[in-house]
Amino acid sequence: MLASEDALKSAISLLRRIRNSRQPVNRLPAEVLANIFHYLAYPDFNELNDYRPPDAGSYHKSIVPVIHTCHRWRSIALATPSLWTTL
Repeated sequence: MLASEDALKSAISLLRRIRNSRQPVNRLPAEVLANIFHYLAYPDFNELNDYRPPDAGSYHKSIVPVIHTCHRWRSIALATPSLWTTL
C-alpha cells in the first residue's frame, strides 16, 4: 500500500513539473533567471556605485521564496554560486 502511495506521489510531482515547465516564465533561459534572482537577492546592487552587500537577514528573506517556488527555480538558484556568497 505504501509503495502505491509513493508511486502516486511521484507521478503527481512529475505532472506538476511538466505543467510548470510550460509556463511562460519557465521558457526563459536559466542564465536569465539566475540574473533576475541575483538582482532580487542584491536589490542595492548598482554597477556604477560602490556595492554594499545586504545584511544576512534581509538577504535570506529575498532569496528563500525563490528556492521554494518550483523545482526548476530551486535548481537554478542552488547552481548559481553568486547567490550564496553572503552568509
